[in-house]
Amino acid sequence: MRLISFYIQNYRVLQELSINFSPLLPSQSFLPIQQTYALDFLAGVNGTGKSTVLHLLGRLFFQLQQENYSEYFITPIRLEYQLQTGSDELIKVSISNIVDDHNSEGKLYYQVNDGDRRFEKPRETYLPKHIVIYTTGSEADWLAELAPELDTETAVRNEPYTAEEETRFYLAELPGQRQLVANEVDSAEALAKKPVRFIRSDRLPVVALCGLLGSRYYQQRENQSRESLQSVFDALNLDKLVSFSLRIRNQYGFISDSQQEIIKRLSRAANMRIRQEGDLLLVFDMAQQPVHPPT
Repeated sequence: MRLISFYIQNYRVLQELSINFSPLLPSQSFLPIQQTYALDFLAGVNGTGKSTVLHLLGRLFFQLQQENYSEYFITPIRLEYQLQTGSDELIKVSISNIVDDHNSEGKLYYQVNDGDRRFEKPRETYLPKHIVIYTTGSEADWLAELAPELDTETAVRNEPYTAEEETRFYLAELPGQRQLVANEVDSAEALAKKPVRFIRSDRLPVVALCGLLGSRYYQQRENQSRESLQSVFDALNLDKLVSFSLRIRNQYGFISDSQQEIIKRLSRAANMRIRQEGDLLLVFDMAQQPVHPPT
């Protein structure tokens, strides 16, 4: 997916904001690699709404993918983006709820290549498969933005801020990461089960490990020539994955029986097991077959 433009009429500190994203530039001979993506930056001082733009964009795609799809969005918007379909056809998708002569109630609709307006949930073909949200700020803000509309405790209001509320918003934008409280952690767990995956930052190493083990599984057990992480390697200009290791602090009495069983299965799939005091180091050599194939 490549974003083309995003218009926000009135939301929090944002009013009549139009963003035109940079087009994909043609290949230049002086570049070391061919550019296959467009890169944009939102720049501004604290409190001017940079994060709010991203929050609203994430919230829109989150709503469009829900089973209980709602035809009403929290603020008037217009979004245009390009998407490559399964047939490698490049299409333009427009999503809007701007009130006009053909949309007096301000309902969400989508258009493909400036075709007819469709007042219904977009097909999966016209939505991006993955949206990656990486933040160094407060995860609690994202939990609130992606909360269900009926969740009155965390649902985001539609009205613009008052002067007092705007001041509090500016203060919240100051550097510093707010820790998740208990009820927000519960919300994160529930959100992880939604079609749009929200991964807390402390879970990123686990997600990376799953990708590595998945690559190991398909390469060694399924005899696939293309690794499951090949698209990631291509984006990073890496030729292939040679090896990786996993250090486990295996303390009996503190690890459940089910976790112990997972550790045993990982140990059987490793090429080398090294004991380092109370730690267990598992080495996975992608060029060799494991002692026991992973299951």
